[in-house]
Amino acid sequence: MAQPQNFEHANFTWDTPQGEDPAKVEPMRVWRNGALSVSCWRLSAEELAEINRTGRVWLLVTGAHPPVVVQGNDPFVAQPEVPA
Repeated sequence: MAQPQNFEHANFTWDTPQGEDPAKVEPMRVWRNGALSVSCWRLSAEELAEINRTGRVWLLVTGAHPPVVVQGNDPFVAQPEVPA
C-alpha cells in the first residue's frame, strides 16, 4: 500500500483519529490552506508495476467522498499549460 511521505511544503500533520488504533494508522504530513489539503505518497515497486500494466490508480476514501485530484505532477511546481 502507498505510504504517506513528508515533503518540503508540508505545514500540518493529520494524526490518528480518535478511536482508531495508532498502530494501524500512520500520521500524515500535508500542506493545508483552509480550502485544500495536499499529501504526497510513495508507491512500492509492485504498485508502480501494476499501474504501468493497467494504467489505473484506486482511491479509497472513508466517509463522505469529497472532491479529489490524483496526479503525478508536483502541485508546487508550475506546470506548462495545455492548449485547449
